[in-house]
This record gives sequence, structure tokens and C-alpha cells, in this order.
Amino acid sequence: MIHFGAAELMKVLFKVFFNYLTDLRKVHGSVSTAADNVDVTEEDDKQGDDVVVLISVEISQRFEHLNLETDESYSVVVGPPGGGVVLVAVSAASFYGARHGLEAVSQLISWNDMEQRFQIHSEASILDDSPAYPHRGFSIDTSRNFLPVPVLKKMIDGMAMNKLNTFHWHISDDHSFPLSLPSLPQLAEFGAYHDSLVYTPEDASDLIDYAMVRGVRIVPEIDMPAHTGSGWLFGAEEGLGNLVLCSEELHYGGPNAVLNPVNDNLYDAIETMFVDLASLFPSDTVHLGGDEVNFGCWSRSEEIVEYFDEQGLDGNDEDMFALWANFQEEVAARLVSATGPNQPKRKIIWTSALTDDGVTAQQVVPSDEYIIQIWSESTSSTIPDLLSRGYKVVMSHWDQHYLDCGVGYWGDNTEFYCHPYKQWRAIYDFDLRENYLQMTPGDVIFNHVYYRV
Repeated sequence: MIHFGAAELMKVLFKVFFNYLTDLRKVHGSVSTAADNVDVTEEDDKQGDDVVVLISVEISQRFEHLNLETDESYSVVVGPPGGGVVLVAVSAASFYGARHGLEAVSQLISWNDMEQRFQIHSEASILDDSPAYPHRGFSIDTSRNFLPVPVLKKMIDGMAMNKLNTFHWHISDDHSFPLSLPSLPQLAEFGAYHDSLVYTPEDASDLIDYAMVRGVRIVPEIDMPAHTGSGWLFGAEEGLGNLVLCSEELHYGGPNAVLNPVNDNLYDAIETMFVDLASLFPSDTVHLGGDEVNFGCWSRSEEIVEYFDEQGLDGNDEDMFALWANFQEEVAARLVSATGPNQPKRKIIWTSALTDDGVTAQQVVPSDEYIIQIWSESTSSTIPDLLSRGYKVVMSHWDQHYLDCGVGYWGDNTEFYCHPYKQWRAIYDFDLRENYLQMTPGDVIFNHVYYRV
């Protein structure tokens, strides 16, 4: 974990404060630096008198990258005004709490169109405000639709304004692999829609820094072993064998391509990928995908059938699950090998048939190492089952939180599985605790809104 001293912390806080002033000026198109005068809003104050707002920020801890244990609480005290000055005191344990405090201060300031100036509440206090959930997320899928960096930054701006702290970046899928990695550029060369639709390492570093200043961590997801129809096709051309299977059968509404778990070269490539990801992303959490593994693809593969024959196995569902489990365990081992003492504290995978099996799940994806992201419907029995087994969970139910619903199925006129569109009222009306505490005496500690465009 990287710690910043006082000088470095001041530099980061300066960036935060600069963004804070910039956002205030965006409230009105004509606002410029010359308009940074402020009125107090209380009726008993003389209208038209300008005041100076002095903001002090007190942080008790050294800076470190945002993680699930970070204290994001803060307090804000405003006023009372005196001598033409309004004092605003922001106090927090961490940099991230202080940033949230400044965000709260910005919400106490508004633009007065009649007076053409800012106005602030003369007295206010927000004491010991803290998040209900340590993971407050928004997911962006840049595989299905490439989104330019400025668009991603706008989404991060919106997250910051609402104190969401986790940008879950679904980087790759069947459709494309748009991230260029220094040690494994073939993934983007074979996987991007076009060589102009690629995120460079510099783009990723820029986004990470941009998000950090706004109190957001970026959690990368490289989906595997399924949803891998793009990027992994370079194996045969480079003499590494088939790294992915069934890519030639790919269509984007049904069975998807799956990595080849019996090709040892695959794991070497995955480890190389992890080395690059670890150098780019300082997050203490990495998302390993893990959903919708297509057993039908494996059963049709000559390499998989030959492997089962050599092992004296029938290739039934039990054997398929064991093969999947072996893949997951080897990937976890390669992650440790690639990152060493800086390995992520937690790994996230999607709910799947693997996580539904209690015995297998605890052996392969133990609850002290893995967080399970639930994408099934909000009434699924998966929820109390996972909680009873001690898993921390991220909630992103397709029937409550998916924002790609309502556009229809790509292949014909049938309704998409998560139809209709999930408008904001439905999302806000869905109370996590009320829903889940009716199902289990356990507690839900993560909330995650899943966005896929």
C-alpha cells in the first residue's frame, strides 16, 4: 500500500479543491473567476452583502489508496458569518472523507440568477456522515460499446457528485478487448473493434488518477473463462495452440466462447496479463468474471474430449465442474505469482453454477478471499444462501439495477430477458436491507448498481 506524506497529500487536496471550484462555475455558463462572490442565504442577513468563504480541511490519517476498509466519514460545520466571512470546517479521518465533505459543501452553495452570484447557507452542520456501504458502485461495459475516455470521465464526475466510490470497469467480453497491455499487446491487436478504439496504458493511468482525486477507485474486470471471444485468438498464430475455444461459433445472444483450460500456455498468458494489470491498477480488488461458462463448447472440443479420455473421465457435468474449478484455482495461483506481496486482498466473481454449489464454492472460491457479485433476480434464493455461507456480496440484480434493459433482443422482436427499462424510480424504491433481511437474518454490506451500455 502506498502512503503519501503531508506534502503529497496537500497536492492531491489542491486538485480536489480546484475541481470543487470548477464544478461550482459550471452551475452557470456565465460564471467566471470574477464572479466568485457569495451571499449568505438567511433572511436576517442583509441582502447583497458579499462574504468571503474560508474553508479549512483537517485530515487525521496519511493518504493511501481507497479500499474496502477506508474510513470515508466526514463532518462539515458552516458559520455563523461574522465580519464578512463565513467559516467552513471540514474534518475527516481520510482524504476520501474530506473529499466527500467538500462535495457536501458544494451542495450547500447555489447560484442566484437574480443576483448573479453564489449563495451559501449561513449556518449548517453535517456531523459524522458516513456511507452505509463500503462498495458503492457503477459498472461500465466498454467491450460491447467502446466509450472514449472523456465520456468515462463524465461518468466518474457523476459518481463523485453522488459519493459513489467504485468504478467497476468491465473491460473485456466476447465483443471486444479494447485495453492495450504493454507485455501482451496481442489482446488488443486481436480483440479491439479497430486500432483507434483502444485504451492505452496512459489512458488507464489517466483515468485512475482522475478517479482517485474524485474519491473513486477503479476495479478492472477481465471476464474469463467465458465471454472471451475477442483478444485471445492470437495463440494459434504464435504457436501457443488454441487459447480460446468455440470463437468461430460466436454470436452475441447465445453460447459464448470459452478459454481452453487444458492449454498450459493459456495460464502463462494470464499471468503476464496480471503483471500488467497490477502495474496499472492500484486497487485492492480485482474482478475475474466467471459467469456463464458454456459446457457445450468444452464438450465439442477435441482437446477437451481427449483430456477427459486421458484422465479416464466421462466428460459429464461433474467432470466439467471439476475442470472449471481447476481453471479457477490455477488463475488464482497465477494472480499470486504475478503480484506477490502486492496481490489484491479480494477477488470478485459473478454468481454462477460454480458459486451455487456450496461445497465446491467454499473449496474453489473461499469466502475469505472472494466477493460474489449477484446478477440474478432480487428474489433469488442465491442471496440468503451466499450470506449464510459467509460471503460478502455485491448486489447488481438484473431486475432492479441493469440499465441496458428495454432496448429489445438483438436477433429478433422478442423482449430482452430483463425487459422493461429500469427507470430511476424503480432503482430508488428498491431497499436492499428491507428486501434481504426478509430473506435472511444476515446483513448485506455491499451495494452495487450495474450499468451496461
